[in-house]
Amino acid sequence: MSLKTLVAAAVLNLAASAQGCATIPLCCNQLIYEPTAAATSTANSLGVTSPTYPIGVNCIPIEDPPVGFIPQCAPSLYEVCCKENNWGKRIAAT
Repeated sequence: MSLKTLVAAAVLNLAASAQGCATIPLCCNQLIYEPTAAATSTANSLGVTSPTYPIGVNCIPIEDPPVGFIPQCAPSLYEVCCKENNWGKRIAAT
């Protein structure tokens, strides 16, 4: 999976449920827990100069999912809470 598909960042509360999110609940395919050159490069290309880890990869908003997406996180996915910001509303500000 390419990090160029990065559309979410900064997990604020991994244990929160969609109903408990004070922010935007997301469902992510993968979480990256520490900085790597590829993760940093991708975040920088999106305008995030100091990403907070973990970073979510291939995330979809649970509250307003795309057509055809079932708004539930399957067991192989990660449900996370992120702040809304200017990067496609899927990368959290810290």
